[in-house]
Amino acid sequence: MSKSAIVTLAIGDWHHNTWKQYAEPSWREYAGRFGFDLIPLDQPLDTSERAQRRSPAWQKLLIPNLDWARQYDRLVWLDCDIVVNNANAPNVFDHVPSGKIGAVSTVSEPVVMTAARRAIMHPKFHSE
Repeated sequence: MSKSAIVTLAIGDWHHNTWKQYAEPSWREYAGRFGFDLIPLDQPLDTSERAQRRSPAWQKLLIPNLDWARQYDRLVWLDCDIVVNNANAPNVFDHVPSGKIGAVSTVSEPVVMTAARRAIMHPKFHSE
């Protein structure tokens, strides 16, 4: 069986605490169901001056070159504001052939969403 992991980057107290409260429980359930490791990063991977001028989101591109990442056959990146719907979420790796890069092609938002949730998470929900 290949070794797989879910990785995210939640820098700063607000992002880290919001991820812990709203997203992490669903990620732990999802990772446990499929035997994935869960790797939340809370520090930038690149702290150079150039990196500080960019959005932290681009740092996900650095992950495959990190020493610890080489122990995994498959990695999936999830933005820290995503909550997994464990009632419907399939194994993400069943839909991406080994050696390929998968991406979300459709973004949708549920019709019913509380104003508080929208304000807290600024969510994007993926229908595929």
